[in-house]
Amino acid sequence: MLTILAFAIYGAISIACLVITFLEGWAEHDRYTPSRIAGLAACTVWPLILLAPLVHTALGPRFACAPIPKRLEARRRLT
Repeated sequence: MLTILAFAIYGAISIACLVITFLEGWAEHDRYTPSRIAGLAACTVWPLILLAPLVHTALGPRFACAPIPKRLEARRRLT
């Protein structure tokens, strides 16, 4: 259920940006240049940046303080 909600939110953000970008080009009477097509394609990818802090927050505590292996702990005392 949470996955479906996450995809729905991602899709809504992506479609909103795509529509705004499309309407800006339409209002300026621009043609479909490679730059405009790349901008429209980027609208579907950039919301992934919003996921980076969420993934870091969710997985960060699991990997933050890993125990030191016993074989390395002995070396640490020597130095």
